[in-house]
Amino acid sequence: AADTISAATAAALVAPLVSAVDRAVATQAGGGALWPSFFGSLREMATTPRAFVRSPAFLYVWALYGGTYAASNTFTSFEDARGAGAPAAKTGAIFAVNSSLAMWKDRAFARIYSGGPPSPIPPPAFASWLMRDIVGMGVIFVAPPIVAKSLYREMGLSRETAENVVQLVLPMAVQPLVSPFHLAGYLMYNAPDASYKEHAAAMRKQLGSVTVMRCIRGFP
Repeated sequence: AADTISAATAAALVAPLVSAVDRAVATQAGGGALWPSFFGSLREMATTPRAFVRSPAFLYVWALYGGTYAASNTFTSFEDARGAGAPAAKTGAIFAVNSSLAMWKDRAFARIYSGGPPSPIPPPAFASWLMRDIVGMGVIFVAPPIVAKSLYREMGLSRETAENVVQLVLPMAVQPLVSPFHLAGYLMYNAPDASYKEHAAAMRKQLGSVTVMRCIRGFP
């Protein structure tokens, strides 16, 4: 119970900003405006918070992060009770939970915020979102000890400072790698019959602002 409560609480702190970002990205991919959507969510958050926390955007993101944190907390408790770590199994379990919930959330956001009638998600969109999660989670799980060790040895930072810098910077640094996959999934949903050239043109037009927006998202 404690693992679930702490996970739900932590997710509630992260979900407001992340939901505003993800809603804006989905809105723009569907033909809407990115920044007006984002600032509209922030305004709703400040002026009508009760309505905001009941909105689909907040609830889906809260479930995504709550489920991921709960999986991590539960596995950590299991390791503590067992008296031995299982890093590979833990990483696999967290990835499976996070990726499944993320694609469930993206499916809902695409259908709700595209501006058109809901339609089935094309398999290539799911594949693109899965690649986003593989790259993103791979960097988050694999890179921190490597980068922190380099900062400690080559820049003279203390171990604690190096680890804090990595935890702050990596979630944002990975966004240029994962943003194209995130955006591509939404573009393929909104224009499933578009040519590669048309998708590439839309990607070039939107990718810069989406990457900036997802860097904001990476901050929590």
